Amino acid sequence: MSRSLVVALLLVLGGLAWWATSSDEPPTHLDQPPAPVAAPTAPPARLQYTAPVATRTPEPAARKRMVLLPNGDYVPTLNGVLDAPAMDWPTSIPYSPIIGRESTATLDWYVHADGSKSTTQMAFRTDLGRMGPVTTVANPAPVGQRPADEPGLEPKRQGPKAGSSAPGAGR
Repeated sequence: MSRSLVVALLLVLGGLAWWATSSDEPPTHLDQPPAPVAAPTAPPARLQYTAPVATRTPEPAARKRMVLLPNGDYVPTLNGVLDAPAMDWPTSIPYSPIIGRESTATLDWYVHADGSKSTTQMAFRTDLGRMGPVTTVANPAPVGQRPADEPGLEPKRQGPKAGSSAPGAGR
């Protein structure tokens, strides 16, 4: 190799080394935070504030596509359900009338005046061992409060009951 070619190559390599280390500023692509990734969002629920047409005495053929409300009225089932069981409203909360309907990506719900929601849908039922119609009611409650008539929520008692023959009872 000729001496001038070696000198030129050394100058080029030296210039590249100087350029790479001389900048006090980091490369601009490292200064910028990564572009934010938009979080997936569910489509907004569609609300229809029109109560369904209720009837007290539906025709037998129409009853198959209706659900019995606690006030004795029948309204159309939701989500294509047939033969839905009656709406089981908690006894500790007065029944609240339906004021509208909410449609989400997966289910339609009735909206009640007190903020409760109810729906009919097909779900796996262990009592049947197959899919079957269910009617669901969701009542709002303050955080940490549960309905008093919900089974299995009585406070657990600690220690022996009063009047028992356990050691230390009644002291």
